[in-house]
Amino acid sequence: MKRDPSLEDFNSRKRFSFISSVMLVLVCVAFVRLTLVQLFDCEGLHRIADQRGRRHLVIEPLRGMIYSRDGLPLTENLGNYLTIAINKYKLLDPERLASDLELVTGRNRNFYLKLLSSKAYEVTLDRKISPVQAEQLRDLGWSLIEKPDFCRAYPYNNVAGQIVGFGDPDLNGVSGIELVCDSILRGSPGYRVVNVDVNGNPQIRQNLSHKSVVNGGDVVLTIEIALQSILQEEIEMGMKDCDASGGTGIILDPRTGYILAMASKNDYDPNNPESSPTSNQKNGSICDLLELGSVMKSIPMAMLLENQLAEPNSLVDTNPGYISISGKRIHDVHNYGLITLKQTLSKSSNVGMIKFCESISDFDLMKFYSRFGFFEKTGIELPGERVGSVPDVEKWSKIRKPNVLIGQGIAVTPLALAMAYQAIANGGIALNPRIIYGTRKPGHGLEIQPIESGERIISENTAEQLTDFLVDAVNNGTGTRSQIKNVNIAGKTSTASKPDLVNGGYLKSRYLSSFCGYFPAEDPQILILIVIDDPQGGAYYGGLVAAPVFQRIAEKIISFKPEIMRSNVYNEFETKRKIRVRDYCALTLEETKKQIRNDGLKLKVHGRGNVAYYQLPEVDELVETGSVVHITMGPEHELPGGDVIVPRFISNSLRDAICEATSAGLIVTTQGSGLVVKQSLRVGSRAEVGDVCELTAREL
Repeated sequence: MKRDPSLEDFNSRKRFSFISSVMLVLVCVAFVRLTLVQLFDCEGLHRIADQRGRRHLVIEPLRGMIYSRDGLPLTENLGNYLTIAINKYKLLDPERLASDLELVTGRNRNFYLKLLSSKAYEVTLDRKISPVQAEQLRDLGWSLIEKPDFCRAYPYNNVAGQIVGFGDPDLNGVSGIELVCDSILRGSPGYRVVNVDVNGNPQIRQNLSHKSVVNGGDVVLTIEIALQSILQEEIEMGMKDCDASGGTGIILDPRTGYILAMASKNDYDPNNPESSPTSNQKNGSICDLLELGSVMKSIPMAMLLENQLAEPNSLVDTNPGYISISGKRIHDVHNYGLITLKQTLSKSSNVGMIKFCESISDFDLMKFYSRFGFFEKTGIELPGERVGSVPDVEKWSKIRKPNVLIGQGIAVTPLALAMAYQAIANGGIALNPRIIYGTRKPGHGLEIQPIESGERIISENTAEQLTDFLVDAVNNGTGTRSQIKNVNIAGKTSTASKPDLVNGGYLKSRYLSSFCGYFPAEDPQILILIVIDDPQGGAYYGGLVAAPVFQRIAEKIISFKPEIMRSNVYNEFETKRKIRVRDYCALTLEETKKQIRNDGLKLKVHGRGNVAYYQLPEVDELVETGSVVHITMGPEHELPGGDVIVPRFISNSLRDAICEATSAGLIVTTQGSGLVVKQSLRVGSRAEVGDVCELTAREL
């Protein structure tokens, strides 16, 4: 059967018309769509293009530095590290990339697969990638986005690690000063909008928007690296000598409250904190509450002296070497028999301490302890400080006060104890401890934090008497192993039984051995507290375990900082200089003591009264530093009244005669120098206060 040519031609034309119509419709649709895009959607498409062709590049600030007070950097910012990222839409084989990253970095491949499963256009894969690791990834065929990054490092490793602390991978402070001062150290990030090429690498153009980065500020600490190293080395040596489980030490300047060194063992390296137990990061000086024992006896001793409840030579009978309270015996190491108040502290007599304090109420005792700040934070600029604890006074049993008097039943931090001794060493004025010396903003100088004036918690006289007691404790008592030749050490030992936290009471043969002392006793400039935890192997007394550690540290400090001993009366190498004596008359005793100390002189007080009445050497006389100024105290107003029996001044030195006469209330005029050969008022005669006695002296 033949095909009809006309029919085939018709079908061909029909198909052509249909195809032409479809194509015309498509062209029209495309034209309409293009017109709509050009007229109405252009801004949105521009935004999409910008989003894919531009990046908002964050510029991280350089973290501020932490320095010791002697100018040594305790932190470093290592800048040759990279952050790596990838344009996920160009990634064809995420499994292979994850495996290669695991090979180079050591992280589990699942970590990277989880990151790559996100819907983000650009995925950050890892930070702190070293140049070597980045090169290894390139050799494996990966062209990743690389951005500059920093790594925080700690050049002194575990030295001061518990103080400085460390940061996380994003350079946020986690512990120590890194945490406390994070807002200062962090800085403020900037940004820059950049064009990127097809591989996502930035192509910076100057005309795009940006914000300048502000780097972090610096923090300067009060610690000195040399002293910190000495402290940590000697604590570790002390622990090894007696096979102890731990140790804590503090070195501070009692005049300012500056912490010069602080450490507890065992410690850790902030460069690799994961390599040590988390407990090693704890700063035991402020985090541990300890019953420190006899080293606490200085507090009730100060109360006795401050309230004039006993004199240094007051006697107490400690026979037969123990005392029974509520059926429990509290022992001394030896039966000391009849001893003075001073010997009670130097020999660390429990019985003597309890008997001397019998008249003190429980409430008054705790009120006096609170003066020294034991039940509140010291204010140290470090995280995690704990507050001392003691059971409610109203619930005390009869044995509680005796226990507290000998340092049991009251738990405090080592720093709180050190600051209590700081107040004693500082003439009765308590300061807050300081670990931050100052801060420095970028482009500015160091802003030093001012030293506070402090609060007087005991009188200067009480502080001086207590220092004398503590010197005797070192020279003649339990602290002889802390002695240093030609240096007056004031200090107290302690051997405290450790409490049984499970069954109550105290553990047998488990002790805390301590020594707290300062030097030179005449002008304290260094205070050291040593606590050795759980010494084994026989020796466990504080005088045998902690005192030698104190001694070695003190000797090294004196060798390293010889200027400390310039005020020491034993220092035969001291360079003397001449100063002109000022007028101290009409000052109160407190004002006189303060002024004479500031002038580098020493004071000897004669007589009684409210104000300085007479002085030797006289005003404007040139004397050497360290010379003694004799001050005679007299009545505030020279009012007549009252009888005086005139003493014999003849044959006495003119200086002694003047002091004795003014002490008696007489006004003195003098002629000559040397020994008194004549006095205008007859010996043994009756005179009135305020009468004039002329003394004639001659060199014989």
